[in-house]
Amino acid sequence: MSNKKAETIRTMKYRYIGPKNGIGYSFSPIRYEDAAAGNNRIFIYDEDFSDMLPYIQQKYPLADIRTGEVYAAFDPCWDNPIPKAVWEQVVQELDALSVEDPDQLAFIHSFTAWVREVLEQADEIVVYGNL
Repeated sequence: MSNKKAETIRTMKYRYIGPKNGIGYSFSPIRYEDAAAGNNRIFIYDEDFSDMLPYIQQKYPLADIRTGEVYAAFDPCWDNPIPKAVWEQVVQELDALSVEDPDQLAFIHSFTAWVREVLEQADEIVVYGNL
């Protein structure tokens, strides 16, 4: 029997009040030499991420750094490997947003703080949609 702790995925919420297994996105940091970077994963419901998603979608087409595969568009049903350099651009754009709702602004800043933190160790963050 393994003594390993089951990994928990933290859920970040802003306005979502639906069922626990709702549609959304898992964010998994990846370090190419060491899969352990993926231990700090988060989940955000689609409704809460809808205002930030366009900042990622506009970065496409993107090429997977490891495989060279080109992704024409963000796929809400599958995995989306997004390199560190692209995340740095997205974070910069999100941090520059002028948002009137202080709760929304706090949510966005919480997300960008998580991204900056995991990018200290990770080479990319893969976004998995469950649509």
